[in-house]
Amino acid sequence: MPARRPTHHASRITHYALCITHHASRITHCLSPRTSCVLRLLFLALLLPLWLFPYLPMTDAANHLLAAFIAVHYNDPRFSFPTYFTVDLTPRSNILGHYVMIALLKLGLSPEHTLRVLASLIVLLNVWGLYALLRVARGRAHA
Repeated sequence: MPARRPTHHASRITHYALCITHHASRITHCLSPRTSCVLRLLFLALLLPLWLFPYLPMTDAANHLLAAFIAVHYNDPRFSFPTYFTVDLTPRSNILGHYVMIALLKLGLSPEHTLRVLASLIVLLNVWGLYALLRVARGRAHA
């Protein structure tokens, strides 16, 4: 069983989670109070599991994170990545996630936080997109 994480790590995770929910609440400010409250609660309920548990249940996340890490540190002399890998960032099915992870890693986030922020963005954008679809399909009065 893995050792408990230090408390400063937990406070950083809480900080990132609060930042993400703050930005989600800024998006919902133009909605009716009832809809805004429901969306905020939904955002919080969906984001908590991503930030509270030590590991995310994603089977291929490590592969994508490694690809982004290699792209960021490709020419770093501490690693010998050019010997074993080539970096190919041409557009394909899931390259947008790699671009986001590369940007987050370059901003200085740890690989773990990079993955959590990306997963949070995916969750928030899916919920927001579903709400936008319902709003268009059913009309503004029903959304």
